[in-house]
Amino acid sequence: EYAEAALTELTPAQWGVAIGLPLGVAILANTRLGRYQAAATLLAQPVPDETFASRYGLHYLHARGHYHLETRHWHAALADFLTCGDLMRDWALDLTGLIPWRTSAAEAWQRLGNLDQAKQLIQDQLTRSAAGSARTRALSLRLLAATSPVRRRPQLLAEALELQEDCGDQFEQARVLADLGRAHGALDDARRARTVFRRAWYLAGRCDAAPLRGELVAVHGDFEDTTDGETPEVADSLTGSERRVAWLAVMGYKNREIADRLYVTPSTVEQHLTRVYRKLNVRGRHDLPGDLQVTPAGAPEPIPATHH
Repeated sequence: EYAEAALTELTPAQWGVAIGLPLGVAILANTRLGRYQAAATLLAQPVPDETFASRYGLHYLHARGHYHLETRHWHAALADFLTCGDLMRDWALDLTGLIPWRTSAAEAWQRLGNLDQAKQLIQDQLTRSAAGSARTRALSLRLLAATSPVRRRPQLLAEALELQEDCGDQFEQARVLADLGRAHGALDDARRARTVFRRAWYLAGRCDAAPLRGELVAVHGDFEDTTDGETPEVADSLTGSERRVAWLAVMGYKNREIADRLYVTPSTVEQHLTRVYRKLNVRGRHDLPGDLQVTPAGAPEPIPATHH
């Protein structure tokens, strides 16, 4: 909506080379929404050659690459992402948080079946993002999980999910959860896979990400479309400790597993869940809302251990 407003407020001539930025945002958003014809119409709009000699062209190329990626033109996608990388290196703008071209190129290589090239780019990005963008690190971890042994994937995806929650990126959270559900399914943990897929379905719906929802239906097939979610009053009623426990319960972890992850006793977990059920007016973990977040903002408060 903001991109469309920006393109309406100024004419293409008034935007000049900078038109690559609002166009890129609009193209990427329409692609994520599954509105491929709308994205194609935007891509047909003339762009000044000078745009591609500016940083605004990077945003345009990156968005166009993702359009190609989602419409299965993988070589074209890879060319756009690698061009982004070449330009950013030439201009000494190869910054972790600007354009994550390595993770995008790695995804294209994965689609093309070249896992060695994908791994090389992912490892390079992880090295660069160690002290940089949390979101870029999360993108890298999700792709690394796809190229790793299945038993290692849940750990990598859990870290990616926590990072994306901190960033507030619900679309990427949904993508991580979809991969995590597949990983649990491959490990024959159908109960946890079903729970994780349900949460991925909910978050994808919050973003109106129709293609991602279609993937989830193809993999799992039966979801209850609960879109009401938490009310602000309910969200405010939970403490950080209760949220953390409830979030792990939504993810399908058993009480002892939650206790192990949070370094508390199982009885502490039971006490927190009892309070959560009472505050949310639900009967058990299967009735917990799918959009529970770790915390409304920032890191959760530590959970005090209870000793008996």
